[in-house]
Amino acid sequence: MENLFQSLTGLLQGDTLKNMAQQFGVNEEAVQKVVAMGLPMILGGLNKNVQQEEGAKSLDKALEKHDGNLLNNITSALTSNSQNIIQDGMKILGHVLGNTQQNAQNQISKSAGVGMETVGNILAAVAPIVLEFLGQQKKQQGLDVKGVINIVNTTTQQVPQQEMSFIQKFLDRDGSVLDDVMDIGSKFMSSFFSNKNEKK
Repeated sequence: MENLFQSLTGLLQGDTLKNMAQQFGVNEEAVQKVVAMGLPMILGGLNKNVQQEEGAKSLDKALEKHDGNLLNNITSALTSNSQNIIQDGMKILGHVLGNTQQNAQNQISKSAGVGMETVGNILAAVAPIVLEFLGQQKKQQGLDVKGVINIVNTTTQQVPQQEMSFIQKFLDRDGSVLDDVMDIGSKFMSSFFSNKNEKK
């Protein structure tokens, strides 16, 4: 069975990573840290939303717009259309993370040593890529709403369980969780790099 989570993280490495670093004026390691902590949160938020019928239908409709075309050349899109992508991403984050968005960005900012505005921009660039990835799966497999729910569940379940367990707790509260966020980032970055090295 294809590991959808690994396929998704693969889209956020290489030239995409380099482009984000250039776009947002930080080094690649800083982008990796933000992605490592933010991606599981985005997936966790999506998974929480699709458990409700309204949320599932809303995502299914959004995936008609985000159908995977952006993935054909992510770096080009980020270079030529970054403002629109970020604006779209901000809307996605607001919908997916709700009232935990500000706290999530704050925790990641402290852990990664990156300014909150930059963290927000990086996450806003990542969010549409996540939807494009899911939209590509929907399009290729001809999925209906139930299929979309299943693909979100599957991708989320492939996030290391210890990290995902914490993410679900984070999405249900607003407290300071800096130590846990740092732990997630370091563990996810380790697997992020090992997967990258294995492909070489």
